[in-house]
Amino acid sequence: MIFLSFATAFANRKKNLTPKYIRLFYIYPLMILILSTNALLVTLIQLYSIKIASLIEQYFTTADFIFWIVFFYQLFKDSTILKKFVFLVSLVILVLITFVTYHPLSTYINLGISNIGKCLFCLAYFYDLLHSVPKVILRFEAVFWIVLGLFFNTAVTIPIYLTIHYLNINHSEISQQIFSLTNIAIIIMHLLFIKGQLCILLPQKR
Repeated sequence: MIFLSFATAFANRKKNLTPKYIRLFYIYPLMILILSTNALLVTLIQLYSIKIASLIEQYFTTADFIFWIVFFYQLFKDSTILKKFVFLVSLVILVLITFVTYHPLSTYINLGISNIGKCLFCLAYFYDLLHSVPKVILRFEAVFWIVLGLFFNTAVTIPIYLTIHYLNINHSEISQQIFSLTNIAIIIMHLLFIKGQLCILLPQKR
């Protein structure tokens, strides 16, 4: 699913009429593919230690968040207020991520914190969408489906990432079942990403 998400985004990279933040969107699923490879290398063939794998994941978590900062900043290029909002939220989240980087549980905490920032970006988009004069048909709008996918994923995973350590200690069986929801949320997110990319790749009559 992630590879298909990457493939559709990569296919759209040279469409000149597509906004730059969409043409470069293939970078995001590519990062997710690298993270998935990292997990396979450390769990299946133990190519390197879990500590190194965790460090790689932390760096990619930060890179992931920076990607979405750029995405939304370009998306909100015509709104000074929303650009300031993105800047302030980004500053707070990056400070928090840096502050907890060396915490033993930093991997999941950082994911939870960065997802809070991304969720706020999505809410800003939806707020602007609801308070603006309708200009597009949403079912044909690539950005809408991409933001919807990101919002769904972050809304589902924030409470899981921030409480998973507590659940592992006190309710280990429940934690495994709940954590599986993160994978489902990621799959649904990429399905919505693919839907968005297909709006560009296979334009329909409106």
